[in-house]
Amino acid sequence: MPDQNVRILTIDAEKYLETTVSARDSVLSDLEKHAENYKIPILGPHVGSFLSIIARGCGAKNILEIGTASGYSGIWLARAAAANSGKLITIENDPKMRDIAEKSFKKAALSKFVKVVLADARDAVPMLANSRKAKFDLILMDVGEKKLYIELLDDCVRALKKGGIFIADDTLWHGSVVVPTESDPDTRTMRNFNKQLLKDKRLESVIIPIGDGLTIALKK
Repeated sequence: MPDQNVRILTIDAEKYLETTVSARDSVLSDLEKHAENYKIPILGPHVGSFLSIIARGCGAKNILEIGTASGYSGIWLARAAAANSGKLITIENDPKMRDIAEKSFKKAALSKFVKVVLADARDAVPMLANSRKAKFDLILMDVGEKKLYIELLDDCVRALKKGGIFIADDTLWHGSVVVPTESDPDTRTMRNFNKQLLKDKRLESVIIPIGDGLTIALKK
């Protein structure tokens, strides 16, 4: 892991941003507490709100999430999909996290708008890229195994429709990608991923310095 003293924003800026986010309902609030108690990484309310705005704004109906975890980010995306009369497909390889996520979606009354796929993303994403080529309006990549970002990028782009949005979390990796002395494997991977995105002529991308860094890319 990178040095936790490295930050994207100042502590004061982070505290201020927390005050700009609307209050969440009990489902999201409970998942935020659960994540804090059990050290489960989640996007958080600021990034969650941003995701929701992007998904609703582009009219995303077919959404793919790679890395379900507790279902926190999935709720933000599924609500946007539901508002657009669409559906979220979310991939998780941990049965325990899958069960937690399904309960979360049920509490949020979103079960009919979500399909949770228990599978290794290495298998599931290429299959979706082949069976649903150019069908997804929005794809979120947020997995703990960072090398999958690079391994699955091409499949994600193939699965996106023209004009679709690809979003990747953790692309500034706690701010460590900008520190030359930080050279742990995940930091190097995220640097390489960012370079790969920049070179990919199929995409137009930008990194937003919120959360742990959020990349937004448009498929040309």
